[in-house]
Amino acid sequence: MSLLDILNPIKVIADVAQQIIGKFVADPTEKLALQKSLLDAQTELTNKALDLQSQVVTAQAAIITAEATSSSWLEKDWRPLLMLFFGSCVGWVIVGGGTNIHGIAIPADYVNWVLRIVAIGVGGYVSEPIVNAIKGNGHNGNGH
Repeated sequence: MSLLDILNPIKVIADVAQQIIGKFVADPTEKLALQKSLLDAQTELTNKALDLQSQVVTAQAAIITAEATSSSWLEKDWRPLLMLFFGSCVGWVIVGGGTNIHGIAIPADYVNWVLRIVAIGVGGYVSEPIVNAIKGNGHNGNGH
């Protein structure tokens, strides 16, 4: 979930407030002042959410950079190893016909959960070459 997703309820609440202001405030000057105040508050919350999202992206880039520049092979390669494991789990479900080694059906919720982990992990792993390209060190993100 992105931090920007918190803006959806804020927008809904602001729209409802705009409708309430439009229906129940008769004085046009007061109506405009309230609408401006509401718009200012919504803009401020949007700016704060964007700032927080920027901080999260910066922190994620710092983590990936630290992993990529580490001298430990495990710290550099934990992400691809984990993705190999979870990719194997997904492959087992596909090749194994949706059953585990005991022939019991694997729930779809479990498969979706594993695929979500793969998506998150691949997202971080794919970001590694981008961070390195920005740094200009020529490292391709896979330890080579």
